[in-house]
Amino acid sequence: MTRTRRATLFWATALSCFLAVGGAIAADAPRMTIAELNSRLGESGLVVVDVRAAGDWESSTTQIRGAVRRDPNAVAAWADEYERGQTIVAYCA
Repeated sequence: MTRTRRATLFWATALSCFLAVGGAIAADAPRMTIAELNSRLGESGLVVVDVRAAGDWESSTTQIRGAVRRDPNAVAAWADEYERGQTIVAYCA
């Protein structure tokens, strides 16, 4: 499998996981395509949050450039760290 194919598969899996697991909150959240996220990485005001389980995140060799890992079960503890108006992209894979 080529590097590009692996990256595409990773992004598709991450987006699918977010959409499938997000529940009621995600149902109302705006969506971002993989292509849009790729084009916006590094943009000011964009925060990519990796919400995978800690063990999955630590053992992974694939992470989105610039993403921060946060505990999805403790959103209330970290949500206030981000300013209103920022674009928050949560993903898991």
